[in-house]
Amino acid sequence: MASRYDRQLRLPELGVTGQARLAGARVGVVGCGGLGATVIALLARAGVGRLRLIDRDVVTGDNLHRQILFDEADATACRPKATAAASAVARQNREVAVEARVADLTSHNARALLDGLDLVIDGTDNLETRYLINDLCLELERPWIYGGAVGTTGMMMVCGPSPAPCLRCLVPEPPAPGGTPTC
Repeated sequence: MASRYDRQLRLPELGVTGQARLAGARVGVVGCGGLGATVIALLARAGVGRLRLIDRDVVTGDNLHRQILFDEADATACRPKATAAASAVARQNREVAVEARVADLTSHNARALLDGLDLVIDGTDNLETRYLINDLCLELERPWIYGGAVGTTGMMMVCGPSPAPCLRCLVPEPPAPGGTPTC
C-alpha cells in the first residue's frame, strides 16, 4: 500500500525532507470559519504535525455552504467552531495532533494562545485581530500568513519575520470602522 503522502514525497520541491518538516511543524490557525476551515483541512491532509485551532464562535446553519469542515449536526448542536474543526481533523488524519482553543484572541491572551507555534495563519474576519497577530508575531519573530476574503475577492500575504514586510508596513494604521468591505 502506498504511503498517505506518496504523491507529496515524489515532488522534488518537497520530498522526504520536506514531508518530515511538515510532520514536525506546529501551526496555529486563528479563525475557523470559511477561510480558516479550508486552510485547516488542507494542512491536516498535507500532514502538518500539530495544529492549534483558535476561534470564539459556534457553527451555524447559514454558513455551512462555505465552512467545509462542519455539517448540520455541528450547526444543530451549536458546537464551537474550534472544537468541531478539531473533530473533523481527527477524522481526516489521525497522525495530526490537534488542539482546539475556544477563545477570542485578545491582547490579554494572544501570547499564551500563539506560544510555541512555528507559523500562524489568519483566518479571521476583522482588522483588529489581524493587527494583534501582526504585532505579536513581529515581536516573537514568527512568520504569519494574512488571509482575507470578502464576497468573491480574496487576498493573502506572507508576513515577517523581519526583514520581510508586515501588515503595518503596507497599512500602518487600521482603517476607520466601516471603512472597508466586510462579510
